[in-house]
Amino acid sequence: MMAAAVPERFEVFRRCCLGRSGRCFYKTPSVHGFARATGSMKIVFFSSDLMFQSRVSSVVRQGGNELIVVRDVDSLRERNIPAEALKIAVLDLSLKSIDLNDVIGALKKDYPEVLVVAYGAHVDVEALENAQRAGADIVLTRGQFDRDMARILAVEPNPRP
Repeated sequence: MMAAAVPERFEVFRRCCLGRSGRCFYKTPSVHGFARATGSMKIVFFSSDLMFQSRVSSVVRQGGNELIVVRDVDSLRERNIPAEALKIAVLDLSLKSIDLNDVIGALKKDYPEVLVVAYGAHVDVEALENAQRAGADIVLTRGQFDRDMARILAVEPNPRP
């Protein structure tokens, strides 16, 4: 069921091993290489969905990491997080108060090693495509992210070349 929900035009991207039948789409092969995190890492979550935020927070805490919830880049910058401390940024594509190009551009500039994961409704093909075009490393449907959240948020990406 999940595989059919992903638009066929995403097939140009490689598959990675996040689930038995699910797929995620990423632009750079280095994103595929995951290694277990050796210490606490910071994960930023751009969302206003309080119910889902609670689920994400629980998974992050179980992994011994810290979740920082923000709704815009300025809020993130106010926290003065060192570039090496922020490892993963998760973007909820239903958060309409952000401009994907601005957010992803700022994340890549301020935190060059951050892994940007974007997720959205499987029926919102335009938002998924926009996230991919804006430079998100991994673009998933909400169902895929929900299913594989523990794997995604419990790992640290290998350094990029």
